[in-house]
Amino acid sequence: GKITEKEQKKIMDTIEQKGVAFMPGEVDQFTVRFTENGKKMLHNILFMRPPFKKINDKDTYLFTCSQFQMRLYLERFGCDAEVISPERLKHEMTLFYEKAYRRYSGN
Repeated sequence: GKITEKEQKKIMDTIEQKGVAFMPGEVDQFTVRFTENGKKMLHNILFMRPPFKKINDKDTYLFTCSQFQMRLYLERFGCDAEVISPERLKHEMTLFYEKAYRRYSGN
């Protein structure tokens, strides 16, 4: 069948909000604190960067996207980004960096 105008609008809104690569993922909100270097990186690394806005203080940002997109984006920041919430992403990032540490430290 043919896509209705309402369905087309919903698809376009989803693409605008999530991006084509992350359409299937559940959207959530993520609070992340950045170092000064991290803030520079945030404004320079555009590839796969989810929508965000600055909140409360000058170092904390709120992102709206899937957890998968947030993890992929933050993996590039190393110690220049800290997930504040939700706890499940914080835990996932901790495991990611622990594995990297073990690989590079020979442990």
